[in-house]
Amino acid sequence: MRTTPIENISEFITGEVRLRGRVYRLRILDKTAFVVVRDCSGEAKCVAAPEVLREHKLKFEDVIDPPSRIRDTALMFVKQLARPAASSV
Repeated sequence: MRTTPIENISEFITGEVRLRGRVYRLRILDKTAFVVVRDCSGEAKCVAAPEVLREHKLKFEDVIDPPSRIRDTALMFVKQLARPAASSV
């Protein structure tokens, strides 16, 4: 699977992509973990099982390239973020 720059994930409606970047933020809860992956083109929030992150001993600034599945709701959020802000002149 080819690596996809984060700025291009909005081109995928659904399916799998491989993101490569650094762990920018990490939050591990009881049943869910959130990892913000950052590359030179942007940031993407990933959701994972906490036990997977603990098993791999993932920490801030680690370089990762997880295969990721895009969902419709996540894609809508990414497209919203990608829209240019209206100027308030």
